[in-house]
Amino acid sequence: MLLSCSTLIILGLVGFVIQSQIYFKVFAEILVAIAPIATFSLAVMTFITLRKIAVQAKYDRLVKEMENLVAPLLANIKRDSGNEFIQVFLDCKEYVGEKAIWIINEKGTTFLDNILRNKHLGAPYLRHALNSYFNNDPYCAGHSPNAEFIAAEKILIDATKRRYSELTEELEKMEKKLSRL
Repeated sequence: MLLSCSTLIILGLVGFVIQSQIYFKVFAEILVAIAPIATFSLAVMTFITLRKIAVQAKYDRLVKEMENLVAPLLANIKRDSGNEFIQVFLDCKEYVGEKAIWIINEKGTTFLDNILRNKHLGAPYLRHALNSYFNNDPYCAGHSPNAEFIAAEKILIDATKRRYSELTEELEKMEKKLSRL
């Protein structure tokens, strides 16, 4: 009787192992069939996620350009003329010969530091207009305006307005695209 019990246990274990192998084979066949579908699904999800990250990064960069460069420049255009910057940040120290010596007041230091720090964000034509503007001597009160400075200022104002329009349009498109993702 003892032998038959152990024989039954051994036979039960062998049967369990054989049945487990059958289950394992079935499970392995299911995995082999599902693996390409799962891999493809994972690739599609990765692509969608990367696309959303890229769109969000571009949107964030455009917002940064608008907030740190274009909007401050646009806010400093005189409202009455529309073609001249408010010169609140420059104080004429003295005028020596043909060259103006400028000091920048505290408000102007912050404003100009932010513009110069974020100039790299702008479109090439806006960066060029900023360089041209800052490389020309402005006019002092009581002296005739420097024609090159006035021309550079007009170019910068036009470039600022143009970039503002472009950014506004592009940001609206990006917001729609982000809402769809």
